[in-house]
Amino acid sequence: MIILNNYNFYNIYKKIYSNKWIIACFCYKNCFICKKYKKIFKKISKKNKNFFIWISIENKFIYFKKINIKKFPTLLFQYNNIVFFFGQLIPIKDILLIYLKNIENKNKNILYKEKKKYIKNKKYSLLFIN
Repeated sequence: MIILNNYNFYNIYKKIYSNKWIIACFCYKNCFICKKYKKIFKKISKKNKNFFIWISIENKFIYFKKINIKKFPTLLFQYNNIVFFFGQLIPIKDILLIYLKNIENKNKNILYKEKKKYIKNKKYSLLFIN
């Protein structure tokens, strides 16, 4: 798991086209639930081949100004620049594992067929956050 900051943003930006799923968790440092969920997220990330990013929104990164997150934690599931999910997910380990299992079962043909359906979410892609 990588914790996003001003120094590693461009390294993460390069990973967007790495043909791996990007699972990003947007959190708030004073959120009690986020603090508990961070431990779960980190533990799962160590056992998973996908790219996990922890993003604290209070860091005032300029590229978050367009995102309107109302509840925390909020998760993003993205493949290359295609966003398949952006929203609140109940912060329970088993629910995250179910989502991860489902995305790992998808193949590239299915992903590209679904691209048109999900392209409307591109404003939430890590590629388009500015």
